[in-house]
Parts: sequence; structure tokens; C-alpha cells
Amino acid sequence: MDWILLFEKQILYSYYVFLILFNLTTIYLILSILFDDHLICISLAEILKMYSLRKLVYLLFINGMSNMLFICVSLIAKLYS
Repeated sequence: MDWILLFEKQILYSYYVFLILFNLTTIYLILSILFDDHLICISLAEILKMYSLRKLVYLLFINGMSNMLFICVSLIAKLYS
């Protein structure tokens, strides 16, 4: 029975590490988009609209950081319980 619990903990910790690495990668990509400062140009019926990605990047950055906070807090809670 103990080996089942150890195997479950090992799977859980590897999943946490995967989530942390995935979130760090997305935060890196979000910051690279932020510093490139590209504009999206859309031409609809000869009306040119330009959109900046800066607001979307800020939203995605906040989302990624909150995901990292949640993952780290839940991992620390699991380690100390």
C-alpha cells in the first residue's frame, strides 16, 4: 500500500514540475511579445485598424504569474502536509 502512495506522490510532483516549466516558458514568450511591440493591422472594407498587443500581453502576464503563485503555494502545502 505504501508503494502506491509513493508512486502517486512521484506522479504529482512531476506534474507540478511540468506545470512550473510550462508556465515559465509561457511567461518568457509573453515578455518577448511585450518587448517586440508589434502592431496587428486589420483591413476590413478599406478601413485600416491597428491594434497594439500591449494590453493583451499584460493580461496574459498577470494570468501566468497567478498560475505560478497557485502552483507554488499548492506544492508547498503538499510538501508540508
